[in-house]
Amino acid sequence: MSSSDLVVNAAHALAVARAHGERAAEDFAATVERRDLVQERIDALTRGRQRIIVRRQAGDHHPDDGATLALIAADLEGLAPMLVDAEAIASGANDRCATAQAAVRIAEQTLEGIEAFEAETSLIAHAIRLDQLLLETVRRFNAVRQRIGSGTPKWGPSPALALELRKLQAARREL
Repeated sequence: MSSSDLVVNAAHALAVARAHGERAAEDFAATVERRDLVQERIDALTRGRQRIIVRRQAGDHHPDDGATLALIAADLEGLAPMLVDAEAIASGANDRCATAQAAVRIAEQTLEGIEAFEAETSLIAHAIRLDQLLLETVRRFNAVRQRIGSGTPKWGPSPALALELRKLQAARREL
């Protein structure tokens, strides 16, 4: 497999991971919305129940309070397992979303690693060409200096280049 195939495959894997991540995030948002609707209904019923209790404690009794409170209790009883189910579904969707996001991060890191490897490979080839060219140039420069009898070189690598070359040699344990 060529290096460009590796980049293409990694980019494709990243695109697939991102698409999967987007679908997982949308699914999670939808499950949270459904859970929130159940919770909002429970909250509304609880507030209605509390209003009736407060009103009754203040001495304001309505003939249908008992039936209304019984209906609220029945609705709350029916909604409680729905909320538990909705929370479990949302939790599962959250886990899938987190897994998808992790897959995106891994795919991004893989692509970045392959691209960095490719850049380094290209730079190595370029540096080899420059090394050969500079070596040939220095040899020709020295030959010309010998012909004209010049003792002091008129050119040398810049201090910055010499320092970077020494760092490379030290890192490669060549010093």
